[in-house]
Amino acid sequence: MTAVATPKFGRGGDAAVEADDAKGSGTTYRRTQYLPKIGKGKHIFVRYITDSPDWYYADAHPMVPTKAQQPADWPEGRKFPEAMPAVCRNDKAFEGMYDGCYICDAKIVNKFNRVCKPVLRVWAIACLREEVMGTQAHVDQGLITADKIGKRVGFKDATREVDVPVLDANGKPVLNAEGKQTFETKTDLALIVVNQAMNNYFGGLQSMYGMFGTLCDRDFIVKQIDEGKDVDYQHIQMDQTANLAPGTPAWARYEQAIEEQGLSIPDMLMDRSSDEYFATFFDPTKTAPAREGSKTTSAATQVAQEAPAAQQAAAPTNEPDADALAAMRARLRGGGDAAPAAAATTEDIAAPAGAIDFA
Repeated sequence: MTAVATPKFGRGGDAAVEADDAKGSGTTYRRTQYLPKIGKGKHIFVRYITDSPDWYYADAHPMVPTKAQQPADWPEGRKFPEAMPAVCRNDKAFEGMYDGCYICDAKIVNKFNRVCKPVLRVWAIACLREEVMGTQAHVDQGLITADKIGKRVGFKDATREVDVPVLDANGKPVLNAEGKQTFETKTDLALIVVNQAMNNYFGGLQSMYGMFGTLCDRDFIVKQIDEGKDVDYQHIQMDQTANLAPGTPAWARYEQAIEEQGLSIPDMLMDRSSDEYFATFFDPTKTAPAREGSKTTSAATQVAQEAPAAQQAAAPTNEPDADALAAMRARLRGGGDAAPAAAATTEDIAAPAGAIDFA
């Protein structure tokens, strides 16, 4: 059946809390990275870029065993995943779009021999951060006092190098003399997608949002408390940074990075629920379309890099049109073009609320 409307995914931390309580529950893009494995008792530093009202939530199936046979055109040399996450096609956002959810209908069981029931998951975008230790140069610039040398005085964005395809003026891959695709190395801000449950990750953050009115004007320490089914996360807020918050000139670098890296939560939700994704990894009665030239197919291939999956009679076309996806992207980003980015290595010296801009 054909898509009849733009999916209205759950939006906002308050609503996610209510939806999670109601359930009684305890990318897509080639450069998309997810919350890294932290490790019990260890921590990382993050800056949240999407605030609580902009979180998306939907029912999802964590790590579903994939079908036995991989697609005939699966990339050579890439291991076919043993399990993959998926967005439940029975989520109310897809009402009128899909004819059921294969994972629910087939009652697929996971490696623990439990039915892969959908659970509410929340999606947000953040940037990994690194500590800035006080130096004499900071003292000379009047940013800190001499007694802060050698101590943590703030944070800066983490970066990573990625190999991206070289494209011609028409957006087609540039091939070398041997007919193989060429790549160039670029430095990206270390943006991540946080895809976690409300009860063990986002719940504490939502409480802090209630206290501060925003989560985007400070850095957070994210500590992993336990592992396995008992995993939990603790957030510790840092001092407010006057020079880095939505609306400040420095914030434009995040908006540009989101655009450059193609990060769109609605696109991810659509990709992980699409006919192509389910035909590729879960439903043995369907055959995924050929990979070349397919946006959602390449998306499924990329999502496969984050975890283990499978193979497939032609699937019906239930994909949303370009205008629908563009509207969802606009809602996520607030609309409009991104402003020029500030330098990715800018150090954001922590300061009390109301302090001057140190940038």
